[in-house]
Amino acid sequence: TVGAGATWLFSVLKKIKPLFRFPILIILIIFYSFNFAYYLDAYHVHGKMADARDFMYGYKQIVEKVVPVQDKYKKIVFVQSYDQPYIYFLFYGSQMGKDIYKPGNFQNNTSFVDNIGGDVGQLSELGNIEFRDINWNYDKTQEDTLLIAREHNFPLEETDVSSDYIIDRVYYPNGLTAFVMVEVNREP
Repeated sequence: TVGAGATWLFSVLKKIKPLFRFPILIILIIFYSFNFAYYLDAYHVHGKMADARDFMYGYKQIVEKVVPVQDKYKKIVFVQSYDQPYIYFLFYGSQMGKDIYKPGNFQNNTSFVDNIGGDVGQLSELGNIEFRDINWNYDKTQEDTLLIAREHNFPLEETDVSSDYIIDRVYYPNGLTAFVMVEVNREP
């Protein structure tokens, strides 16, 4: 730990002649200051850009886009592979005033399915939102359906998913796409 290391370091410095103690202490202070500045820069400046996906960036933004239009669709399919996305709907959706996401409503009307990760389980649906993999051949035939996933979850080259279907996107701070909202068979 840091405390034990500092204690050891000061005990070693006490054994060094006073003439050499001050320059060694200055070198150590410069070294630690540089490392702390590097940490601040890497974590708080560059980390948010380079590792936005690891910080779960995009969930708040996608929930803020989905909740206002949720009632316009019979079904919304959100890909399950993203760290149990229902929790983001519960957290951010309840802040947006949707009753379905309030803790009491959720706890009384929920059943989890087994999760291979051994967690509390996965939620397969929440209101009209299904949490599962995208099956493009099946899902594109469903009426009034909104599909939400990353681009690689849609076979863009092999099917007719085009910009006509994509109604919105959420981007990472570095400009890459975090989520794609694809609308299929929307009735006017």
